Amino acid sequence: MKCRPYRWTALFFLTAVTVLAAQVAPTGESPQHAPTQASTVQPQVENKALGPDLPLRSVPPKVVSVRFVVDHRSALNQQTVRVRGIVAAALLGDAACPPDRGMCMPPSIVLAESEPSKDRPACSVRILLPKESRPQDYPIGKAVELRATVDGQKTGVVLTKVD
Repeated sequence: MKCRPYRWTALFFLTAVTVLAAQVAPTGESPQHAPTQASTVQPQVENKALGPDLPLRSVPPKVVSVRFVVDHRSALNQQTVRVRGIVAAALLGDAACPPDRGMCMPPSIVLAESEPSKDRPACSVRILLPKESRPQDYPIGKAVELRATVDGQKTGVVLTKVD
């Protein structure tokens, strides 16, 4: 018995549909269980560059280092702390809002740890400042201590000055 061409076409079409269906839904789960775009685009994975995200029993009342804030970023989330460090960079005034750009960054400084050790890599945090902050108040290399609210997750940390 000889196969006619239209039978081969039908067989080819059914094979293609079966293969395509297997590639589209390899797990056999219903669409309600499929991962959403939010869960696949931005997973909450610990940032290896920042190091471990350690738990904390309570917020210390004393001044803490930049390293302490980075090491306990999730535990300090939405807490206000006094942090001490050295100004490593400042985006204030024209540096934060160049007149010819049309857009401005929030005024901020980058605070680095004041006593880096050879055993631990240096770390730093960005601290958002009020709009009226002046560049002369935060010169590069100056040691500062300020109160700030922490916004910390496993993936990063930023502080906002409160005083």
